[in-house]
Parts: sequence; C-alpha cells; structure tokens
Amino acid sequence: MGTTGAADFYSYSIHLKSGSTNSDEVTRANEARVIRNHADQRGAANVIYAGGLQLE
Repeated sequence: MGTTGAADFYSYSIHLKSGSTNSDEVTRANEARVIRNHADQRGAANVIYAGGLQLE
C-alpha cells in the first residue's frame, strides 16, 4: 500500500535571535522569513514549528 503524501509533515526545531534591539528584531524577522520560505517550497503540507519561547 503506497502513500499519497497527504499524511506528510515537516517539523522545524528553531531558535530565533533573541533580544529587543532593532538589530535583533531585523535578524529575527530575516530568520523567520527563511524558515517560512523553505516551508512554502514544500507545497501543501502540514508543518510544525517548535522552539524556545521566552516570555518577558
């Protein structure tokens, strides 16, 4: 029995740049953009993003 890919998923374990300076925010946005672009290239797929979260 083959699969159609409908059950495929991608998991990203990430740790974006922390900090609250303008430079940190720009770096973090760029990192998120790279990850999102990579996921978008997978097409219609299930994606899980996981990583550290620091609440301030």
